[in-house]
Amino acid sequence: MQSCKLLLLFSLANFMVIGNGQQYSTEIKALLQAIQTKVQALETKLTALDTKQTASSQRVEIKLNELSQVFNQSQTQCSRPTTPAVYPLSSSILSGAAGGKLRLKVSGRNFQDLDNGFGTTDPYFELFLSTDGGATEAKLLKSDTVSDKENPDWGQVIEVDFNRRENQWLRFNVWDEDHLRDDDRVGSVWINLADYVDKGQVAFGLLDKIDSGYLIIHASDQPIPNIPVVPGKVPGAPAPPTPPRPQSLRFKLSASDLPTKDDVGFIPGNSDPYVVIYKKKGLDGGETEIARSGTVASTRTPMWGDIFTIPVEKNSEDTRLVFRIYDEDNLRVDSKLGVAYIEIADIAAKGTIFSHPLIKKGILTITKV
Repeated sequence: MQSCKLLLLFSLANFMVIGNGQQYSTEIKALLQAIQTKVQALETKLTALDTKQTASSQRVEIKLNELSQVFNQSQTQCSRPTTPAVYPLSSSILSGAAGGKLRLKVSGRNFQDLDNGFGTTDPYFELFLSTDGGATEAKLLKSDTVSDKENPDWGQVIEVDFNRRENQWLRFNVWDEDHLRDDDRVGSVWINLADYVDKGQVAFGLLDKIDSGYLIIHASDQPIPNIPVVPGKVPGAPAPPTPPRPQSLRFKLSASDLPTKDDVGFIPGNSDPYVVIYKKKGLDGGETEIARSGTVASTRTPMWGDIFTIPVEKNSEDTRLVFRIYDEDNLRVDSKLGVAYIEIADIAAKGTIFSHPLIKKGILTITKV
């Protein structure tokens, strides 16, 4: 707009020079020449400014287009269905991980000939999953039968969904297949899934019925550990050499991180816990009370001084001890604090001190004396 005004002034001044003769021609020409120079300089600046603004607008538009593309891509990726993580157990990323799909294989060693020399051992196993300390189980699968093998290697890959937030236990129940009579039970073993993941890629599970038989559970992408078969011993640190089966179990009990039932408003209270021990035969058998501790006052970490002596019968396989912890209350019914189901054979096979998670919350520790 300014340049148009200057051009108009230049034209008017030129017209005045032509109309009034030559007396002002020299001064006016010089003035008009100066005005024309300024107008050209101003037009150059305006042109450069317009070019700069256009380039800036183009850059802003390009940036906006790039951001729009990134946003659209992120929306597309977020809308895709996710698949669960699949980790072989050889991957160290599983240590401490919240969950994933485990792929594993199973082998057996030192299985006894249950046919007394008149037949062969044809083993297979059933796999069960428990998330409540063994109170209930869900059958996951039945393996193939390996013919005439006392040291079987089952080739099938087992997939298990691992969830650290659940108290997951696997129970392997091994049988000797017999076509002429009922299948013979070789033995069973419990494996804590989180403990198995955290402590390495191989677990050795001592079978409860025979003195030297054990299972090897390992990652499906790893070879079977080349370990010599030594009668009467279980390899690896997780399981010590098989001890003679005791006539009885003597132990003390303690617990930690028990829930509280005597809270007053927002003020947490303490419980007065005691434990009752029951014996349970099989999953469907009833519970028989066999021992009861004294009460420890006002604590979430009781250490009971009682020494419990539990007879171990010869046919104790599939017999469990049920530990039920209560909060003693003189004014109302005693509250339940926790429960654990542990097989007698598993207690006998463990070391001097071992811990077992209580259902929902807390840890029960058994110390042999």
